[in-house]
Amino acid sequence: MRWGQAKIILIIVILLVDLFLLFSFLQSSRSEQRIEALAQQESLDLLEKAGITLDPGIIDRKTDMLRTYESQRDTEKEIQAAEALLGPGTSGRNTEEGPENEGSVTYRSTAGTLMFMQNGIMVGQVAYSGTEADEATIERFFPAEIMGAYTVIREGRNIRLIKLIDGYPVDNESVTVTPSGQNLVISGRWNFGQLMNAGEQPKQLSELFLDLRNELIREKAGIITIDGITTEYTAYQATGGTRYQPVWHLKAGNKDYYYDIVRGLLVTR
Repeated sequence: MRWGQAKIILIIVILLVDLFLLFSFLQSSRSEQRIEALAQQESLDLLEKAGITLDPGIIDRKTDMLRTYESQRDTEKEIQAAEALLGPGTSGRNTEEGPENEGSVTYRSTAGTLMFMQNGIMVGQVAYSGTEADEATIERFFPAEIMGAYTVIREGRNIRLIKLIDGYPVDNESVTVTPSGQNLVISGRWNFGQLMNAGEQPKQLSELFLDLRNELIREKAGIITIDGITTEYTAYQATGGTRYQPVWHLKAGNKDYYYDIVRGLLVTR
């Protein structure tokens, strides 16, 4: 047999093996999907038997794409944030001694002051002649290249900046800007550090439904209908920084529940 013919046969054999492996993988994936779908339905049935109504159509099916993150305090970014807000001549120094002020730094300029605390809290004020802050002012005082991704909502005369991770809001990490006299008052919590993947992912939906049933029974929620589910992140203060966990924000009538979809636990805000 010539070498050219042998190479053709070898290539055909390799292609057939690849096709077989691809077919086996697809079959295995479909089988896993069918098993998970059955498990989800069984878990939903158990929820219903416990008096908990949940329409699976309102669930964000992209939960498997979410991750937990960690972020350490970034004092260099805090300096940049202070300079963006307070303008030229901004200088900083450690805040007065005291256990409540440990790790805190206050920045000052002729325009105002801004203090960053170890736990991420930031408070301050800056001179402003307008009656309310507009979008251009917010973008100038809080540039995205320093703050990271965020969304802005208006609450009366106040403006609230909410941190975004993977496009989802971190509802307990935000900064509120309030007009007051000839100043804008800034208050809230913000971590400027780079997000690092902490390596944990949400549970499968079938597990989440079952754990949710157990958690709501433990909370003595009674007979409830879950009207809405939004995916968010919750910020937990950790040593030197912050940990971010993906959660479901559950609406049941006038009651709100926050459900950690990594640990399968109801959490408080």
